[in-house]
Amino acid sequence: MKAAVILTKCKESHELFGIRAEVRESADGASDREDWYATWAFKVSERTAGREKFGDTEISGNIYITSEYPSCPYCGAKGFFQCSECGKTTCWDGENETVCEWCGNAAETAAEESFEGISGGGF
Repeated sequence: MKAAVILTKCKESHELFGIRAEVRESADGASDREDWYATWAFKVSERTAGREKFGDTEISGNIYITSEYPSCPYCGAKGFFQCSECGKTTCWDGENETVCEWCGNAAETAAEESFEGISGGGF
């Protein structure tokens, strides 16, 4: 099974955490793209993330939140958003405007399933 960790920062605690995502067969049966499913979230230090090379793999495609996904381990937000400026992710709980915890970019946000080039590296 193909899996990766998306490094994300909490919007409230500003702490780093990992989102485990795995590839499953696409919902529409298309074989030309991968559908990713977020199944777990866990606290992680920058040192551990670097040693484990979390964030070295780039993910593109649909990313779905599964029922097993426990939410941000710091604030409990169930979702995450990808910053249009730096491409990294911050937890998100449905707010209309959010601020990227990586670069400080403020932007309007809405629910989205399709992502491009998420890695979360470079912390």
